[in-house]
Amino acid sequence: MAEAQGIEAAIKRLSGMSPDEFMNAVVRHVTGAPDKRDAPQEIQAAALASPRLAARTLDALELATKRARSFMPRLEGESKSQQAARLAPFRAALQAAQGPYQDCRRALGARRAP
Repeated sequence: MAEAQGIEAAIKRLSGMSPDEFMNAVVRHVTGAPDKRDAPQEIQAAALASPRLAARTLDALELATKRARSFMPRLEGESKSQQAARLAPFRAALQAAQGPYQDCRRALGARRAP
């Protein structure tokens, strides 16, 4: 019961975020770098995968993958190839995290189909 309330509270908090805030929360969740405002990992995971947030979570992951350089800008003296090497695991983690949310989107789409 307490866990369900925690998940509902996390869904409400995440739903109220701007698109950029939400994307940052999703990236923090995927990379394991939570903010003090974030719910515990298991609760956050359940909230992000909920039917109300799964599609938005997938959109945020896809956008974060495209905007990876904004999360990891070039360091002073770093070449483009060095930055690309540093970005590769970050992008791979974001892409790997998309799978369950794609499954949720497909399942929700199948339920809504006539």
